[in-house]
Amino acid sequence: MFLKKMSRPLSKIPVSIRVTVWFTAVIIFLFSIVLSSAILLEDRYINDSSTEELVSAVEKIYEDPDEFENFDDGIYYIKYNENNEIIAGKIPKDFDLTLAFSIEDINTYQIENKKFLYYDTRLKNTGDWIRGIYPLSKFQNNISKIWNIGFYYIAPFLIILVIFIGYRIVKNAFKPVKKISETALEIKKSKNFSRRIELDNSEDEIHKMAYTFNEMLDTVEETFIHEKQFSSDVSHELRTPITVILAQSDYALDYVETLDEAKESFEVINRQAKKMTNLINQIMELSKMERQNKIEKDKINFSNIILQLLEDYRTLLENNNIELITNIEKDLRIYGNKLMLERLFVNLFTNAMKFTKTTINVSLNRINKEVILQIKDDGIGITKEDQKYIWDRFFQTSDSRNKDKNKGSGLGLSMVNRIVQLHSGTIELESEIDPVVITEPIIFTQEKDGKHVLALPYDGFKISYTIDFNHSFLKSQYFEINVNPEEYIEKISRCRTFAFDYEIDFLKKNNLALGGSLENAIVVGKDGPLNPEGLRYPDEFVRHKILDIIGDLYVLGRPLKAHVIAIKAGHFVNAKLTALIAEKYLK
Repeated sequence: MFLKKMSRPLSKIPVSIRVTVWFTAVIIFLFSIVLSSAILLEDRYINDSSTEELVSAVEKIYEDPDEFENFDDGIYYIKYNENNEIIAGKIPKDFDLTLAFSIEDINTYQIENKKFLYYDTRLKNTGDWIRGIYPLSKFQNNISKIWNIGFYYIAPFLIILVIFIGYRIVKNAFKPVKKISETALEIKKSKNFSRRIELDNSEDEIHKMAYTFNEMLDTVEETFIHEKQFSSDVSHELRTPITVILAQSDYALDYVETLDEAKESFEVINRQAKKMTNLINQIMELSKMERQNKIEKDKINFSNIILQLLEDYRTLLENNNIELITNIEKDLRIYGNKLMLERLFVNLFTNAMKFTKTTINVSLNRINKEVILQIKDDGIGITKEDQKYIWDRFFQTSDSRNKDKNKGSGLGLSMVNRIVQLHSGTIELESEIDPVVITEPIIFTQEKDGKHVLALPYDGFKISYTIDFNHSFLKSQYFEINVNPEEYIEKISRCRTFAFDYEIDFLKKNNLALGGSLENAIVVGKDGPLNPEGLRYPDEFVRHKILDIIGDLYVLGRPLKAHVIAIKAGHFVNAKLTALIAEKYLK
């Protein structure tokens, strides 16, 4: 219970401080052990070395009494006669002279804080004694001073240094943890999942944890955005049939007078309800797939599955005058989920049926130990811009491809992609947009204003443009270009729109050209451009008009093979030409 009570206030102390206190305590403990051991070893060393020196000196005198000296290297020598009377030598202060003799034994005498070693021996051929006395106080005092300096000055400094450096190291090491906590708190408060932990280039365990946390945030943010978009898309997709159902219901209640009229309303309601049911079922199925990480797999005959499904669609293909070409290798067996793979093929094949013109080609072959399924159609294709979104939920291509009769939920290819992922496979899309080929002249003209635009047959895309203004500076200009990416970038893309100086007040009063400035537009005065930089090309005006018509024709949604000739045309005239082309070639 006591430990639990103590742990509560301790838990409020930052980890960096707790770790610093812990290892500091450990260091102090280890330092104390080392210090005590050093003192013991030091004392042992002094005694041993002093004893050895004392015995050696006394034995030297024993061997040669003439070597006797009153004082030698800190050792005191005293000579006694047979009656134990001092006859020579020097007596160290505080040493007891009454101590009995002890032959060839090292003896210790200590008084207060003074310690002496003494050694006795009898001289040869005489009755005299020699006593060697070694005072240890001098060495002990010096060493004590050293220990005092180390203990009272050096040790505290080192401990403080250890604490400071240790705390800095621990604090820096735990900095990512602090950042993780702060980032998580900020995300909680702001609901902003784009926040990330700012890290340096360290690769220790804590930084790796922070990197993992950032990766987790990437996943969370992606999931959050995905689910947010999913909810928005679901709401949007369901809103249309619900609106139709409500409108038809209100109409039937208020205006229907005959059974036939009611039947028409019921048919619309029934059709929209089925559409909603199908959409909801697809959403639930896709959501279930996305939650799955593992699926049950069996060894199945993929060739037989494909052949059976194609047989089921044979009548429908014949009724729609669609030719089916197959190249199915027999008895190709794979490990997979039969129901999911059937759904995969059905989604891909029905998608091809929606958009093909005349032919669908299905092949199934084993190439380099991999089973490759290919489904090709001869439809108009998918733009490069759309291809990167084709696997997203609810995504549908432009109206030029996805006509009303071909509109779906936008979930089929998302299911296909998820099924492929669950089978550890890959899926690729190859598509090119068929161009609109002008086979006969298409013309639009405004005789009153002298504005003309026409599209002529041409093996490529060429624009010839003429402008003509009744202005003191800007008069007539002509430019012709074979449109391709390189030519477009080099000669057309940088050309700015333009206006005359007397038009500016009118544009401002009518809230037009709100983003216009001398940086992105040319203002033409009486004597030329008012822009400080001048013109980017001498004929920038007519080049910009070509840029306009390229943009207006882009809404066709398909490349164009034609020679477009424009005289004094503008956006209205360009739009008319685009509409005529669409009406003739995109029905």
